[in-house]
Amino acid sequence: MKRNLPSLITTALLFFCMSTGYTQNFWEPLGAPSGVNILSLATTADGTIFIGTYYNSDGKGIYRLIPGNTNWEFVGPLENSTIYGLEVTPTGEIFAGASGTIFKSVDNGNTWYPVYVGEVANWVAIKAFGNGLVFAGSASGSPHNSVLRSLDNGETWDTVFSIVR
Repeated sequence: MKRNLPSLITTALLFFCMSTGYTQNFWEPLGAPSGVNILSLATTADGTIFIGTYYNSDGKGIYRLIPGNTNWEFVGPLENSTIYGLEVTPTGEIFAGASGTIFKSVDNGNTWYPVYVGEVANWVAIKAFGNGLVFAGSASGSPHNSVLRSLDNGETWDTVFSIVR
């Protein structure tokens, strides 16, 4: 009976949620820009949503949706890059991981500048912490995958891990 108790409790909770309406039915479509392939997403503390898209000849890059608006705003092709990863720091700075470059915005996506330019890698994962610590992880696009670390909110970077394929 002890082995089945967690399963029994989980089943009872799922039945309760489904029968009482306490399920996650609050999802709604946001009407993303037509013709884009979304690869990454991040939100700010005020609810602004950023999406990173696959680059093509139409100049896709990063779009922003400000709370209360219904239209997505194009905020930059970032040197015609595909945006694989997005992260918003607790202080509101935004990082965008592309192929070979990590970009940063300090003004809610109005302007961007490169903070890391290096190996030809797709920077797919970025995680920022409140004390200036930022990690970025790459995948594919080069003969090795890496993890970078910044101790000063992305102004300088060190490689802390690398695997050669």
